[in-house]
Amino acid sequence: MKTLLKIVVALVVVLLIVVGVVLMKIDSIAKAAVEKGGTYALGVETTVDSIDISLFGGKLAMDGLTAGNPDGYPAPHLLRSGHFGISVTPGSIRTDTVEIPEIVIDGLDVHIEKNKETGKYNVQVVTDHLKSLSKDKPEEPKEDEKPGKQFMVKRLEVRNITATVDLPTGVTTPIKPPDIVLENVTKDNVPIGELIAQMFPAIMMGVLQSHAAELEGLAEQLGTDLVGAAEALGGNAAALANQASEQAIKALEEGKKVVEGAAEDVGETVKGVADEADKTIKDAAKGIGDGLGGLLGGEKKKE
Repeated sequence: MKTLLKIVVALVVVLLIVVGVVLMKIDSIAKAAVEKGGTYALGVETTVDSIDISLFGGKLAMDGLTAGNPDGYPAPHLLRSGHFGISVTPGSIRTDTVEIPEIVIDGLDVHIEKNKETGKYNVQVVTDHLKSLSKDKPEEPKEDEKPGKQFMVKRLEVRNITATVDLPTGVTTPIKPPDIVLENVTKDNVPIGELIAQMFPAIMMGVLQSHAAELEGLAEQLGTDLVGAAEALGGNAAALANQASEQAIKALEEGKKVVEGAAEDVGETVKGVADEADKTIKDAAKGIGDGLGGLLGGEKKKE
């Protein structure tokens, strides 16, 4: 009996050690998967500062996802995120399909840059790569090989976006796009690389369409490439790009209404102030005129 108890205790200890090792390594495994998947999907070096996974809490945090620039573009990156807050359905992390009800990205810095020699934008280099992915059909996994983790994402929200854009005129301008909210991000379960590939055109469409007027035709030019890449990827990518584009245009129209309304309010206020000032000036002038008339000997009162 004592021998059996010792064996059970030994097995429990071994199990705890194995679980501890898995918990220690799961963050680094996830980090490597995102970096590898992002690099494959976008065709530029993709890195992550840190990932923190809570297996039992249903939370995943990621910071500093950075997609580097293609060769020939001097900006430090094409895009760099702030903090990813990712909610995960409890228990799904340990399954083949990770269910993600929501991803919230707080902070995104984008550089849309033009190569002066080739005249090509860094976004176009990435979209060319995305289109090429659709031609490379992945080989069917062998029977003894298990496919990698798949992801199903319902909602994506990107807040606090900043961007700098090289205009065709050679001027670089900063823009402040509105927040982007995408629903039903994945139509099917997809690997991490495909998830990143599908989100890229949508986010870029949201950035460009939000300031289409200021970007002097660039939004339309690059938008065509982004839509083409999204359609080539298939799945839900094209629908996501349309969502982001429609949201950006709506935000732009609402912004114009707010500005026009504010201008109208200011105009009415200025007009009111001007009318009051005009009346005050006229009254003052009349008073001064009456006073001067008295001083200079106006008509005497009849006795």
